[in-house]
Amino acid sequence: MNTRVIVAVAVLALIACWFWWQEEEKWCDGFYQDASPAAFTVCLPLSPFVAFGIVTTCCVVIIWMKLRKSSR
Repeated sequence: MNTRVIVAVAVLALIACWFWWQEEEKWCDGFYQDASPAAFTVCLPLSPFVAFGIVTTCCVVIIWMKLRKSSR
């Protein structure tokens, strides 16, 4: 897989997270007020922790690819 593809996927995922955060209050407030378990399945996975996970995972994959390429 190409480094550009990984970066592009990461950027698109972060843009999707940003759009979700713009609407999160509207969608998640109803879940939190009802104390619904759906709040944890819908709202929690799209929290800032996911954005951090996306960036970290992409960085690790890119570094792994570079190390693998240089060891050949």
